[in-house]
Order: sequence, then C-alpha cells, then structure tokens
Amino acid sequence: MAPLVAPLHPDPTLLGMLFLMSWALGTGSSPLSGSNLAICVRYRIAVRDMLRWNLPYAVLGWGCCGLVLALHAGSV
Repeated sequence: MAPLVAPLHPDPTLLGMLFLMSWALGTGSSPLSGSNLAICVRYRIAVRDMLRWNLPYAVLGWGCCGLVLALHAGSV
C-alpha cells in the first residue's frame, strides 16, 4: 500500500501509525483472522458469536484510533 501513496509524500510516521492501527483492529475484530479462527476451532465457538463479541472492541478501537488521528491533525 505504501508504494501507491508514495507520490503523495505522506508523513512516514503517520502512515506507519495508520497501518499499525488498521492491522490491530483487523486482527482483533475480524472473525476471519488466523488467531480468531484458531480460537473458534479450539473452543468450538461459532464465528458469528466471535464477531458479535468482538464488535464492541472494534467500535471502541475505531473511535480511539480516530481520536488519536484527529488529535494529530489538530496539532499539525
């Protein structure tokens, strides 16, 4: 993804922070991530239940990440 936005000359620290936030939210909340699939198989949990349980984490994380990015934009 970084080579695609390189012509726009983004701030490398901000871009790295965005990638890290996206990875953290995707891995923790997606029922198709490897860690969540392993948990579902090991403990015989329905994927639908795992998605429903992780939804508050995803919404809260999305809000916190948005707040951090908004604070960064306000300080620049």
